[in-house]
Amino acid sequence: MEQPGAGASGGADSEDANATEYVRDDDGYLTTVEELRERKDADACLANSIREEIQVRERLRLESLRTGNPVAHSIPQEVYD
Repeated sequence: MEQPGAGASGGADSEDANATEYVRDDDGYLTTVEELRERKDADACLANSIREEIQVRERLRLESLRTGNPVAHSIPQEVYD
C-alpha cells in the first residue's frame, strides 16, 4: 500500500521541478535559461531607454535649429520627469 503523496512518479516529478536547464549564451558561456531570459529582458529595456534618449536629443536638436535657441534653453519637461 502506498503512502499519500508518495506515488511511483513522485520522486521523478520533484526532481524535474527542481531541474535547472543550461544553455550557451551568445559568447559561448554556459548559463541557465532563466538567467539568459533575464539578460535578454535587461538588454531590451536598455535598448528602449537608448531609443528614447535618441528621440529626445533629436527633438532638442530640431527645436534648436528651428528656433535658433541653444539646446540648453529648450529641454522639455519630460527629461526631468
